[in-house]
Amino acid sequence: MNHHLISLSEIVDNTFRPALALAVGLPLLMLVLTEVLARLRRRDSPLVATVALVRNLLVPALGVFLFCLSVMELPADHWGVRMCETVVWLVGLMATLTFVNDYYFGAASESSWRARIPSLFRDLLRVGLVAIGAAIVYSLVWGQSLEGAVAALGVTSIVIGLALQEPLGNIVSGLMLMFERPISLGDWVSVDGTMGKVVEINWRSMHISTPMAGLRIIPNSQLYKGSFNNLSRPTRMRKEMIELGFSYNNAPNHVKKVLMELLADTPGVLAEPKPAVHTVNYADSAIVYRVVFSVEDTEHLPGVRDDFMSRVWYAVKREGIGIPYPTTTQIEVSQRELDQAAAECPVEHLTQFPAFKTLLEPPRDEQIEAGLRIQDFGAREVVVREGERIEGLHVIIHGEAVLSVRGGDGLPMEVARVGRGEFFGEGSVVAELPSDVTVTAVHDLRLVVASPAVMYRLIGRTPALSRQLGSLMESRRKAAAAARRVHYSTSGTN
Repeated sequence: MNHHLISLSEIVDNTFRPALALAVGLPLLMLVLTEVLARLRRRDSPLVATVALVRNLLVPALGVFLFCLSVMELPADHWGVRMCETVVWLVGLMATLTFVNDYYFGAASESSWRARIPSLFRDLLRVGLVAIGAAIVYSLVWGQSLEGAVAALGVTSIVIGLALQEPLGNIVSGLMLMFERPISLGDWVSVDGTMGKVVEINWRSMHISTPMAGLRIIPNSQLYKGSFNNLSRPTRMRKEMIELGFSYNNAPNHVKKVLMELLADTPGVLAEPKPAVHTVNYADSAIVYRVVFSVEDTEHLPGVRDDFMSRVWYAVKREGIGIPYPTTTQIEVSQRELDQAAAECPVEHLTQFPAFKTLLEPPRDEQIEAGLRIQDFGAREVVVREGERIEGLHVIIHGEAVLSVRGGDGLPMEVARVGRGEFFGEGSVVAELPSDVTVTAVHDLRLVVASPAVMYRLIGRTPALSRQLGSLMESRRKAAAAARRVHYSTSGTN
């Protein structure tokens, strides 16, 4: 059976009135394509490149081809006609492939598998299809055998390969990386000290978006020959290690207990795998501890690390744990600085408030002074949790705290807020009860904590103080109970 291929010139001769098509149809088609292109650009459509290619190349090439056949009446085997026909077929093939690439891959959502296919693979596939199409056009339009084209292509490839060794090396390296797939779009990687997110992999390089809002471009050959860390494999979870030094005067078990509690309270630190704190070294000026914890992915790590490191200062200051300087420092203290240090005395802070000034009037009571201490909490830190035992009365000398209770859904419900000069923990003084509420610092919080022994001594001096504390405890207990009732009634209604 003989296969007969209908050429493009035969289709034109049998279908159109060439002169009319050139005079009316071609300008009208250009006008329509221009309007369509303008609308697509306003909508930021992925088809802009395809329509632009059709308007700027395909339609003009087709117009020249029609002009040669209809107006100049050149034969179909004329070299000019064949050249125009070749351009029409090749540009048409490129427009078709561009449409498929932009519509099917360019408009894909970031979470789809189409968006994760590297642009290098798509570009090389497109080049390969164009090369195959060019070979077919060369054979059909010019009537030449493919064997000669392949031989000519081989010689040309050798010349081009020698002249473009480095760019071709990047392409080959990109292909090897693509087949091995050690990196995918969206992965976080570390290359030569640069950490960032992979946003593009093309024929020449990989583009990394860094946390400092920069874009680093790394050639594929450098990636293939060198080493790098993929922080998103085998899972996106990231483990962090921090080394901290604390004073020799603080027992290691106590330091590790404080740090473990701090890790449990820091948002973003995963409970599994379980965080750990290890004693790793006795250095010149400090005992060194290694803190190990995990976060959900690399993008969350900077914020979680910052939050944890900020909380460390408040926690160790509350617990009296020292962070020594690495060198011996001689400090000269002025009288003004001594006066400021004296102002840090808990008694001095409490006497600022009328409610405590009369209770702490001279003569000086060393037992009371010994039972007072200052504590600092950072913003959003929990001072005491609902149901935990709280030791003594906590008086706020700076900052604000919120009192809340747990609802049936486990979420906190605000009961009240306390600020400068107010206090909480009265239940531990009056009846040695656990806390009815959770107390959380709204901003940086400084407290004076009076131990139960101190409060019993003050109550002995002023019996009316016991009634005041009991009245406050009862009012807060009722407020907490009312908040729970409102929550349960609302939940039942919903």
